[in-house]
Amino acid sequence: GIYYSGNASGTARLNECSRNEQAGIWVADQAQVTLEENTCSTNELGLAFSGNTISVAQKNVSSNNVTVGIVLMDQAESVLEQNKCTNNQVGISFMDSAKGTARGNQCSGNEIGIAIVGQSQPLLEGNITTENSKDGIRYGEKAGGIARQNDCSRNSSSGIQVLDQSQPELEQNTCNDNLSGITYGGSA
Repeated sequence: GIYYSGNASGTARLNECSRNEQAGIWVADQAQVTLEENTCSTNELGLAFSGNTISVAQKNVSSNNVTVGIVLMDQAESVLEQNKCTNNQVGISFMDSAKGTARGNQCSGNEIGIAIVGQSQPLLEGNITTENSKDGIRYGEKAGGIARQNDCSRNSSSGIQVLDQSQPELEQNTCNDNLSGITYGGSA
C-alpha cells in the first residue's frame, strides 16, 4: 500500500490499494495528507490514521477489508467526507483519543457502520449508516462527541447503540426500521 510517516505531507489521489497485509493507505506520526478518490479493498484496514496526524479523506471507497474501512487511532485528527465504506467489519472507527469530523459518508453492509470507542469525541454529521448486520452507529467505553442528522435505518440491531460509560450528544438522527432505534446499555 501507501505509507506516510514522520512529517510527510502530500496528496494521494485515484490510487488502488488492494490485498495488503496491513492497510491500503496508512498515515502516521505528524504526517499531513489529503486522500481523495482512492480505492482500498481486501486489506486488513482500508485507510488508517495514527499518531498525531491531521489529515483529510474525501470520496474514497474502502470495501471488503478484514477489519475496518477507515480507522483513526491514537490522537489522529481527520476530516472524513463523502467516503463509501461497505462490507467491512466496521465501516469507520474512531479509537483511543482520535477526533475529527465524519460528514456525508456512506457506511452500509458492514457489521457496524460507525464505531466510536476509547475516549474519542468526533462530530458525526449527515452520514448514512444503513443495512449493517449489527448497529448503524455504536458508542462504547468512554467515547462521546456529537451525532447529528445521521440516517441510521434498516440495521439488524440498533440504529444507534450507546454502551459502557459513553455519553454522546444525539441530535436529529433518523433511526427507522431497526430492531431498536436508539439503545442505551451499561452506565451510559
